[in-house]
Amino acid sequence: MEFSMEMAGSETVNMPKSYALNMFKDFVHMGIFSESSQGRVATEGKVEHKFDMQPNNKNMEEYRRMCHERTNKSMIKNR
Repeated sequence: MEFSMEMAGSETVNMPKSYALNMFKDFVHMGIFSESSQGRVATEGKVEHKFDMQPNNKNMEEYRRMCHERTNKSMIKNR
């Protein structure tokens, strides 16, 4: 099953605003957990549908540029 998503606004200039979402039901089961301020872990739910998110073709160059910039920033040592 395939869906599409449009972002209303974006603070990041190079971030794509239109995406294709491919839904999958056949995947490894995943759970949602939370931790309280006392350190207790609780099960909140389970993931029943997985979506792979991909920018639409018209935004692919913007998306590549954003990923490249993010990768370059991650390689800069802060100390």
